[in-house]
Amino acid sequence: MQMKFGGSPFTEDAVTDACGGSTEFAHPAARSATRAMRRHYLRACAMGLPYVAEAYQLARRLESSRRMAAEVGAPSPAAEAEAALPSEGPEAAASAAPPPALQRLAPSSSEPAACGDVL
Repeated sequence: MQMKFGGSPFTEDAVTDACGGSTEFAHPAARSATRAMRRHYLRACAMGLPYVAEAYQLARRLESSRRMAAEVGAPSPAAEAEAALPSEGPEAAASAAPPPALQRLAPSSSEPAACGDVL
């Protein structure tokens, strides 16, 4: 999936930092998103940019990333914590659909990529 340029290099830097410094695959470390947001704020203030506009662009980028992750079924820490809570009873367990699972293929796999695959 290609994202459109947000118009601010500081926004793009913050997204890359929040993903653990990777531009292709996210490998966030502990508190990498928090550090990225703080750095984004400090950079924008140091450059004299209106921070509300910068924060709006950043929030838009993060929200689109969250929607895409939910669409492909990538688990989030909040979803994992919610799943760990005890269910309301047998009715809740029966109505709960199993979450979609991501499949990791080895680089040497001969299985071809299909339409809709996240590479």
